[in-house]
Amino acid sequence: MCWKASKPWASNPRFKPGFRQLFDLSQVSKLRLRLKDLQEIQHSWDPFSNTGKQAVFAIQPPIFRLAKTYRSLVARTEFRVFHT
Repeated sequence: MCWKASKPWASNPRFKPGFRQLFDLSQVSKLRLRLKDLQEIQHSWDPFSNTGKQAVFAIQPPIFRLAKTYRSLVARTEFRVFHT
């Protein structure tokens, strides 16, 4: 996967990595991502800083587990995953 091509906002001077983000994955039922993909996203693509707050909302158990796995990779105190 080429994640670097998907981040045009990173070069935008108005983009602030400390913004608060909400990732609503409540309508997602399947994601074909492996641990290797999550690691690549975290190391090469994730533009957010440790100062911002991130929240993931995921209803489906596989998506919830995937979000929790990603949370463990980023190791941010302000990264939360919610089920309901």
